[in-house]
Amino acid sequence: MIKVERVMHSCRTRDEIVAYMADFSRAEQWDPGTITWRLATPS
Repeated sequence: MIKVERVMHSCRTRDEIVAYMADFSRAEQWDPGTITWRLATPS
């Protein structure tokens, strides 16, 4: 089994960090491996 662990350091409070990370529209900011797919608008 593979175990992956990430350690992050921040000067923000735990509540601020949880609120920020709970907003998944920001996932690309806090997890660079996340890719958001956007539909292209036909021209």
